Amino acid sequence: QLNSEGRKIFDDAAARRAAGDTNYRIPGLDYARDSWLGVLNWYPIYGKTNLFDAAVAQFDIYFLGGAGQINLESGSVPMYTAGGGIGMWLNQHLSARLEARWQGYRDRAWDGSTFANLDINRTVLTATLGFLL
Repeated sequence: QLNSEGRKIFDDAAARRAAGDTNYRIPGLDYARDSWLGVLNWYPIYGKTNLFDAAVAQFDIYFLGGAGQINLESGSVPMYTAGGGIGMWLNQHLSARLEARWQGYRDRAWDGSTFANLDINRTVLTATLGFLL
């Protein structure tokens, strides 16, 4: 299902075609089916911080990089990732993590007459809570 921007592009192309305009392009769609990544993490900074005199929490700052594959409707292509984040143990059983990650791959989309190579760059922001028994 398309988001509002994708729907706008298709509606605009249909309106131009109905008006007799020959200068429009209906973009090709190449859906991602699944993907996998192998990721290496590096933790160069770790320490402890005072949480408003309520507790002392341990934290770590990390960077990551990796590669893998994304399986598109048209076939499989390599995918790469890089990013970083911060993790914090709030107490003995609860942790929190914030991460920002770039993911990129090259797609070949049909533009109506030829295949166009498109560089797809995505930013993924993740916030997680972990619980240790």
